[in-house]
Amino acid sequence: CIDVINHKAFLSPRKVMVVATTDECVEELLPPFEVDTLSVLGDDGPGAALVNLGNTCFLNAALQCIAHTPALLNFIKSPYSHTKYIEKHKLESDWFKVFETAINAMRTKTVPLRPTPFINILPKIIHGYVHGRQEDAHEFLVGLLQHLQDTALEAHRRALRLAPDTLKRRPALALSTSVAQLFGGTLLSRVECLGCGAVSDSREPFFDLSLEVAGGSLAACLARFTAPEALADPYSCEGCRR
Repeated sequence: CIDVINHKAFLSPRKVMVVATTDECVEELLPPFEVDTLSVLGDDGPGAALVNLGNTCFLNAALQCIAHTPALLNFIKSPYSHTKYIEKHKLESDWFKVFETAINAMRTKTVPLRPTPFINILPKIIHGYVHGRQEDAHEFLVGLLQHLQDTALEAHRRALRLAPDTLKRRPALALSTSVAQLFGGTLLSRVECLGCGAVSDSREPFFDLSLEVAGGSLAACLARFTAPEALADPYSCEGCRR
């Protein structure tokens, strides 16, 4: 079995389509899916407000952003949802299913809801969490996505009866989850030697990017983030050894 699977995601303005291409190990990837990314199918309106349970506004704000993400909502309503996946493979309910149920309730209910399921997992995703203390919304969001990612991978491993070390040996598995496809990306860092022209690339998966907000559009912020820059630290080129 090959170590790295060629895993490609094609994103159009309206759809997310995940395609895995390889001659080997494709059966280990989560199944590809296609959802609308710009509009919610059968939109139920603005949805429910969330009750503040004691300095939980950081959590409520992040959850409202997630609950109004069209691609996620359409995924939850689709035949590809995590709930449908574990039911198909006759797996026990897990926290990802609880998450999908809670987000669906946020969009279909009209009365304020208590975000209790999310409060209960805070100690798992925020190190040193103390109830009643204000926390960072960004830290919660990244921790929540990572927790969903881990849950999805564990469910997939149990569904296919894969060995516990499969993820380490098959890194493309992590790229095939719904969480990675809907919220993640791969950051390519390229260093080019100005002496010999040799290029060195490194890739790192991410769920968030820290952009400098200095006015302008999101596209402008991304352009500044990806603009070429000269390295301040000494760089040793493997091409010319200089």
